Amino acid sequence: MIAQQLEWIEERDATCKRETKQNRGGNGYSAFLNNCLMRITIERTKLLREYLR
Repeated sequence: MIAQQLEWIEERDATCKRETKQNRGGNGYSAFLNNCLMRITIERTKLLREYLR
């Protein structure tokens, strides 16, 4: 499970980099990136909670 989670983190980071590519260098880039990371992490947390039920 640890290896899968580490793979998921890499995939999440790559997804967010792609999603925020157009904002790089702008004032809001960090906010856009953090929002993406948070959104996808919340989705993963929900999935894992359901899995553990």
